[in-house]
Amino acid sequence: MKLFEELLDNIEEEYEDAKKYIKMAIAYREKCPNDSKLFAQLSGEELSHADRQKRAVMDHLRMAEGHEHHEKMEIIWEHVHKRFSECEEHIKVLMDMYSRG
Repeated sequence: MKLFEELLDNIEEEYEDAKKYIKMAIAYREKCPNDSKLFAQLSGEELSHADRQKRAVMDHLRMAEGHEHHEKMEIIWEHVHKRFSECEEHIKVLMDMYSRG
């Protein structure tokens, strides 16, 4: 359960970093185009990290089936998954804005 909670914390951090980087990419597009591209790339990498950790969370949920803490884990996941999805959608909108210039 501890690792499950740590993964959720890590996912949240990855989304925060992805959002920070894409905002920097947008902000520095004109002044520092090379750095801007780097920030956009880093944002995408952070989303990839979040996705990989979400898969690990799903693995933990499957492994917990039939155990006493499975229901609690499912409730926690349902709560944070919605928030994660909204955050990811917002980041993708920002990435689209960046791509369109």
